[in-house]
Amino acid sequence: MSDGEKAKRRGCLWWTLCLMFSILGITIIGIALVFWSLKSEPTYYREARLKLADPVVRKAAAEEFEQKAEVLEQTTRKVGDWSEAFTEEEINAYLMEEVFSEGKAKKPVRDPLIAFEEGVVRLGCYVETDYYTGVISVQTRPELLNEREIRLEVVDVQAGALSLPASRLLKEAVDRMQNGDFPLRWDGDSDSNSLILSLPEPRHGARPIQLTELKVTPGQVTLSGSTGE
Repeated sequence: MSDGEKAKRRGCLWWTLCLMFSILGITIIGIALVFWSLKSEPTYYREARLKLADPVVRKAAAEEFEQKAEVLEQTTRKVGDWSEAFTEEEINAYLMEEVFSEGKAKKPVRDPLIAFEEGVVRLGCYVETDYYTGVISVQTRPELLNEREIRLEVVDVQAGALSLPASRLLKEAVDRMQNGDFPLRWDGDSDSNSLILSLPEPRHGARPIQLTELKVTPGQVTLSGSTGE
């Protein structure tokens, strides 16, 4: 074999090795980015947690939520119109202090936190299972369908920063909740990303409640309605 042919073969081998290492490097980087995406927290989730890091602030916000909820519960027992606004800090503080506080949290789901944008509700929670550990986040657009029903259009479901197949996950979730008599159903077929949440039927002797407005604005949600005779 001539020196020229040897040099040519060495050149081919060199470029082959370079190509293989490039592909391997890109693959490793891609895998690393996927795992990083799965482990990352959504910005709103991280900010919501930081806002309530001070236990004094968190306790005060949770108490404010309880007071508003009690007032609303009493008001809806009386005939007439009513309205109440809840901030995301109040709701999150109540979830952290009373619902999912340390000692009450149940795996595999804990630390739910909510955020309100213009017409959008984001809900995230920390999930720990054999298959995934990290934050699952759901983005929805709620809409008042009628006086007793709310449509929830699920815009996106994410594990960390990675989008997931919303329809399949929603189907599993809805099936489980319906088995527990939860007032939730599909708006259309099982491939739809819109769900219908119904108000519970009034107890015997209780006055009927109707929703007239569901308004989601940055930082808070406002519920308005009326109580009949």
